[in-house]
Amino acid sequence: MMITTLILTSLMADGSIPAPKFIQAGRPYLLVQQLHAIDNLDKGDALGANRADFFAIVIVNGVTYKTEIMAKDKGEPNWIIPMDRTKRYSKVHFTLMDQDGGLEGKDDHVDINPRAGHKDLMFTFDRTTGRISGNVTGKMNKSIHSIGKGDNDKGEITFVITKK
Repeated sequence: MMITTLILTSLMADGSIPAPKFIQAGRPYLLVQQLHAIDNLDKGDALGANRADFFAIVIVNGVTYKTEIMAKDKGEPNWIIPMDRTKRYSKVHFTLMDQDGGLEGKDDHVDINPRAGHKDLMFTFDRTTGRISGNVTGKMNKSIHSIGKGDNDKGEITFVITKK
């Protein structure tokens, strides 16, 4: 049996922690399985219809993680975000962004919330029961799927909370 260890590196310039590539055995974590740009995220930008450059900012019980960039309109980033193992509940605030910059201007905030008027996903993971409740609902080890509704810059996300 292979045991991997979570190793946190120094903070990023914005104060967030880089999302880990590996997680400690037995620790619950959120795994982003798939992302898809429903809308053209760069439609108003100078370069027009180029591909999405997804990254996420995820806050778990006050700890902020920032992922690497996935430069595809649809793909499997396999981002790993650790859940809190010291508390029963992990409160999660998941923000998905499309990186722009240079001539393209500021980053685009991607709508992945199934409720109109909201872009981010906010939910709670109960480590004891495995239940997920909030903007999305489900159970540990079952994929959760969400598509942005009613706002511009719509995206689609599929993720699971599981453990090794």
